[in-house]
Amino acid sequence: MTKRVTLSTIIVILLLTLVTTAVVSAQPAASTQPLAQADQTPEPEQVPPAAAGDIRYIPCPMNLPEGEVDGETAICGQVIVPENWEQPDGTLLNITFAILKAKSGAPFAEPIIYLEGGPGGTALEDIEGLSQHFAKLRETRDFIYYDQRGTAYSANLECPLMIQAKPIADAMEQEGDEATDEGDAEEQTESAETDTPDPTPAPTIVPLLERDPQEVLEEERSGDVST
Repeated sequence: MTKRVTLSTIIVILLLTLVTTAVVSAQPAASTQPLAQADQTPEPEQVPPAAAGDIRYIPCPMNLPEGEVDGETAICGQVIVPENWEQPDGTLLNITFAILKAKSGAPFAEPIIYLEGGPGGTALEDIEGLSQHFAKLRETRDFIYYDQRGTAYSANLECPLMIQAKPIADAMEQEGDEATDEGDAEEQTESAETDTPDPTPAPTIVPLLERDPQEVLEEERSGDVST
């Protein structure tokens, strides 16, 4: 009996030794797997190209009114719109907006949209003063402020260089014409001084607007209107 127990114990010890050796030998291979994955550089996320109608949220580019928190009470972004709505696949523009959330915990669903007057006014740059002006309305409604194209924070709007240079060219041409006119006037003055004056006095011309309206009307009806 004692020999059988001793033999069984030896067999169990041998089996445990074999299992332990297998686990230990397999452990390095298992531990190297995470290292191999960590060495791989993840591919950068592909940002899809902008399309008309896209909305992208950005940090607010202007000074916020006192007490506003960017991303919480104030949310800014850009909406992508076509330059020509009849050509949606053409040039795209970024129109920047800012949302000031309503003060109420249960505001009305419809926001108030504010567009600055013009020309060239910027709602976002003036948002500090505007928010005070509309404080009462903001108690129950969100306020959305837009900068139109060509103003402070929306898509740039500039005339082509040729158009920008045109006023300068026109001014130079006008200056040249004025110089020519002055020269012609001097020549006419000199010519008038050397010519013999006409003894016949020039007829007095009375503009129509300075004459009696009834008289002008009668002459018009008779077909004999003279100035």
